[in-house]
Amino acid sequence: MKVISGKVANDATVYNSSRSTAERLGALHSIQGKQLDKIPEANAGDIIACVKLKETQTGDSLCDKAKIIIYDPVVYPEAAIAFAIEPKSRQDEEKISVAIHKILEEDPALHFTRDAQTKEFLLSGSGQLHVETVVEKLKKRYSVEVTLHPPKVPYKETITQRAEVQGRHKKQTGGRGQFGDCKVIFEPLPRGSGFVFEDKIFGGAVPQQFRPAIEKGIIEAAASGAIAGYPLVDFKVQLIDGSYHNVDSMNIHSARLVARHFARRWKR
Repeated sequence: MKVISGKVANDATVYNSSRSTAERLGALHSIQGKQLDKIPEANAGDIIACVKLKETQTGDSLCDKAKIIIYDPVVYPEAAIAFAIEPKSRQDEEKISVAIHKILEEDPALHFTRDAQTKEFLLSGSGQLHVETVVEKLKKRYSVEVTLHPPKVPYKETITQRAEVQGRHKKQTGGRGQFGDCKVIFEPLPRGSGFVFEDKIFGGAVPQQFRPAIEKGIIEAAASGAIAGYPLVDFKVQLIDGSYHNVDSMNIHSARLVARHFARRWKR
């Protein structure tokens, strides 16, 4: 830490204004390469080291409680490169989460996430050397061995033009049957718009209680894409028409089947 103003002595109790809590510093050290030398006090301009702080994290401000000040936090650059990280053994897999989160507390320029689509754990940093240094630190400090490899590309699909589609489900088994029918319009949206569902039915062509099932069927189908099996994004669906049967359509099970059938019909 760097002393900005005033002075601080060994075993001082200071106030962490970033977290509104007290912190005892313990012994102070000056840094000479890898060597730490104990010092009785530090003055403005000194860069010192403290160990075993309980509450303080990287970027926090410490001060006298009688004169509280909070310095603006450091703005870290966005991560420039990401690697998929994979433990070498089952034992490493159990320890990797705790170890990486401790390193993240020290280095806010690192990012550790899990890609929901590819199911990979991604470690991102300012450059390849930055990430490789973290891997070496995991091995030496926490006895966790991992391998790095290029992350999979999370491809997505979209549509390029307007299309009108009708889905129809009909099944008769001797008793009460299953029936559902709906017509929708697909339209592309600008990148990043996500999914939009609009109910454009006026009247009772499709009862209100069945319309959420149609939206659900489209969402389920979009998750596995229309062509290559990747999630479909950035499109709008308008429900414009349909029909139902007074007996065969009047159950929740039928509504779910209609949704699934519609999803399959649309993907074809």
